[in-house]
Amino acid sequence: TVRAEVAAALGNFQEDDAYNQLIALLRDPQIPVQLAAVKALEQQCFANAADHISHVMNTTSNEELKQACAHAHAAIVAKHGHSL
Repeated sequence: TVRAEVAAALGNFQEDDAYNQLIALLRDPQIPVQLAAVKALEQQCFANAADHISHVMNTTSNEELKQACAHAHAAIVAKHGHSL
C-alpha cells in the first residue's frame, strides 16, 4: 500500500528522478503498485513513458492493468502524437 501511495504521489512531480522511480515501480511484483505507477506516468505525460507502458501492457495478464496501460498510452500519444 505504501509503495502504491508513493507511486501516486510521484505523478505530481515533473522531474527526471520521479519519472525514473516510476519506471522502476512498473516492475514491482504487486499489481496495485504497477497500477499506481501507470496512472502517475500518465499524469506526468513524458513521451518516453509510452514505450515502458506499452511493454507492461503487452506482458501482463492482468486485465485491469492492461486497461490502465491502454488508457495511459493513448493519453501520452494524444499529447505527443507525431513525436513518438
